[in-house]
Amino acid sequence: MGRRRPVHSTVLADFGALSKPEVNILIAIAAGAGFCLGRPTAVEHFPWILFSHTLLCTVLVASGAGVLNQLIERKFDAQMHRTARRPIPAGRVEPINALIFGVLLSVAGALDLALAVRPAASLLAFLTLLIYLFLYTPLKRRTHLCTLVGAFPGAAPALIWINLPAAPQPFGTYVEAVQTCRPAIYSFSRGCFPQKGGRRNSLVGGNGGRCGIGAEGSITLRRSTSSLSRGIIWGRSTR
Repeated sequence: MGRRRPVHSTVLADFGALSKPEVNILIAIAAGAGFCLGRPTAVEHFPWILFSHTLLCTVLVASGAGVLNQLIERKFDAQMHRTARRPIPAGRVEPINALIFGVLLSVAGALDLALAVRPAASLLAFLTLLIYLFLYTPLKRRTHLCTLVGAFPGAAPALIWINLPAAPQPFGTYVEAVQTCRPAIYSFSRGCFPQKGGRRNSLVGGNGGRCGIGAEGSITLRRSTSSLSRGIIWGRSTR
């Protein structure tokens, strides 16, 4: 017989899973890249403490968003084989405990961003949390345009240190990229949704096949990537 895991170890693992650590790794990378682009400086003068606060707090807010997202969607998660074993629908974490955990993570991250980093970063993180929970999450079951809405919370970590009034060109190319990418978003997400209702199911379409963006989507994605790259390079060259 295999050894049983201690109860406290299982509880910690469940709360850790609620925070979506695999997503937070990507968020930390994006926030770190945005920080370096927004504050280009020599390594010997690099603000490591500020950098650490930025990454840690961004991940805290993102973790809180992940917990609250699963709390909101617990009834729908319980109906899907892929998500039914998540801690809340499986009954391993009580909804009230998930609510407290998610709120504490979000508030701690937002407060530290305001005090140790800058208020604008905290405001951006808070707005991202609201858009993700109250726009993107309910829209997932209603329209393929949820992917377009979700692009903004997804891009927010990398935008913490962008000074929009001083750098209109990167912002303009970002908007251009979103507009250019709309056909690809529609083509991709249309295969990920059933015809009526239903919920986006990763890369698996309503007919069980894998979603694809097709030739048109591939072209628009390449164009949008090129557009974003020009904006980033322009922003670095004008500093």
